[in-house]
Amino acid sequence: MIDHIPDLARGAAELRRVLRPQGRVLIRDAFADRLDGISLFRFFPEARRVMEATGLRLEEAIDAFSGEGLESLQTVDQLTAPTLQAFNERVSWRRVQLLLSVDSIFWCSRHEESRLYRKEVTKND
Repeated sequence: MIDHIPDLARGAAELRRVLRPQGRVLIRDAFADRLDGISLFRFFPEARRVMEATGLRLEEAIDAFSGEGLESLQTVDQLTAPTLQAFNERVSWRRVQLLLSVDSIFWCSRHEESRLYRKEVTKND
């Protein structure tokens, strides 16, 4: 979300510095002049008004990055969901997937209490 970078030209320079030659970077953001496919702004019109008034425009981002020798290869419209229900289902499934991908032993090993509990359970088994 590059709109949170306070100095976009400096951020672009840093990206240029760390990219390999011919490297690519994906920049994904809600640009103030390209909000139509984003459900948040359809369902919450006040958020859209704020973003349109204060948000970063696509051309501003392209200018900042091209000023550092990075070129825009492709722009893609961001689409989220056609309805609030569809959006909720999509986000809910994402939360479940995240939890399923977390190794419970690794997760527990981050907390001393959990390690002690795991040792007690192992002893009693």
